[in-house]
Amino acid sequence: MTKFSRWFFCFMAFSAVLNSVGLAQTPSLMNLYYEEPQLLIPAHVRYPQSYQLGNRIYLVYQRILPGEQDGIIQVEYQTSLNGLQWSEPRRIGPPTPFSGEIPPPIFSFTRSGGSQGILAIAEDARTIRIYRVADGQQDAGFLPIGLASAGQTLVSPTIVTRPDGGYFLFATQDVAGRPSLQFSSSISGGQWSPFVEFTTDPATILTFNPSYQFVNGEHWVLYQGVLPTVSNLYQIFLQRSTDGVSWSEPQLVTNQSDELDGNLEPRNYDNQRPRLGIVNSRPYLVWERRTQTRNVQIYGGFLQGNGSLVDFPEPISSRGIGAGNPQISEYRGLPLVSYFDNPSGNSRVILALGRPAGWQFRTISTNPGVNTFAALVWANDLLHVFWQNRASGSAVSARIFYRQPDQQAAPPQIVPLNYQLGRRSNVEQVRYRIVPPPDPSGILGFSFSWSQDQNVIPAQRD
Repeated sequence: MTKFSRWFFCFMAFSAVLNSVGLAQTPSLMNLYYEEPQLLIPAHVRYPQSYQLGNRIYLVYQRILPGEQDGIIQVEYQTSLNGLQWSEPRRIGPPTPFSGEIPPPIFSFTRSGGSQGILAIAEDARTIRIYRVADGQQDAGFLPIGLASAGQTLVSPTIVTRPDGGYFLFATQDVAGRPSLQFSSSISGGQWSPFVEFTTDPATILTFNPSYQFVNGEHWVLYQGVLPTVSNLYQIFLQRSTDGVSWSEPQLVTNQSDELDGNLEPRNYDNQRPRLGIVNSRPYLVWERRTQTRNVQIYGGFLQGNGSLVDFPEPISSRGIGAGNPQISEYRGLPLVSYFDNPSGNSRVILALGRPAGWQFRTISTNPGVNTFAALVWANDLLHVFWQNRASGSAVSARIFYRQPDQQAAPPQIVPLNYQLGRRSNVEQVRYRIVPPPDPSGILGFSFSWSQDQNVIPAQRD
């Protein structure tokens, strides 16, 4: 209790201290502090992708609209300076019709240096329109700058930025009834070379799902494909180039056995959805891997300079639960992997950190429903996470949830016990209760002071 003279008006101020102020020396997912999951876009949206351009976070996604047949897809985006407030949705380009029960992804978004971004949208069956964000800090919008076209249907565009400021564009095309990875390039994003088959080796078929990085002065492209003479299951291949024009022959990356399976031959594994990242200046690969009798697991491993795995493929996710859609990032020099698993039919988005003592896991989508297709973006040293959600397994409409880094906390509340707040009182001893606010990260403590000055700032205490 605090004593004061009768008829004295008092004001109490607080200073809250968050857990997130200090980080432990050892990297840990527990040092990433978040608000509760937020429903950011409530319905009819899919496939979030996000980057920081300049001082703004850009979130791009597909909105599904009703159409004359199955529907149409409209690519939209929103921006935010810090994740606390978001702009209204803005459309990019014209809508694209689609057929089928599940709308396919029709766009690819990436950073292109500084505060600029580049976006590719499959505008129709044979045309990919290129858009650029010239200055992300000003949110000037996406401006059309070029067009890439082909004589046959193109799907699933993937655009990447080269270190010289040029671009590679990949898409999948049906060739003789089989998916085939197609390739085009551009210096500025305006004019594009004709699409050609990326893999000219006739022994490698069913090629798609590319992933790109620039490694030790070389362009590296990994993708999945099949070697029918060896197995009918997918493997991961690598092709390299020093100039972006002439490419090496396909190199099999997933050609190692797994110690956990008694050195089962590599041809007995199905390997899909490779994602190549740079972790601590080294190439790191994550992908989906399974045998025909087991669940899909997420695997990972560093690659040597020649493109082969440094060691045996390392399982990341559990064998007891199927997993999918791995994404690779970096946290303080360690591989940070996101994926979704599927316990009891309700998928969860998981973060996994590859620490020296073993993998550390954290469920990031604590909201109910089916959670899939996560997008991670570091902005101002804070990790922002978006993902796709359906309210239940039977729900058709998808929405986007967002996990905002914990950046602020409401002050504790004063609950008077023997006086009325803001009114004079003749009591000589004041009694009150301090109620901490709800906060998902927890509050370590707070300091307070009595004063007639409502602008006083309490001294922070260690």
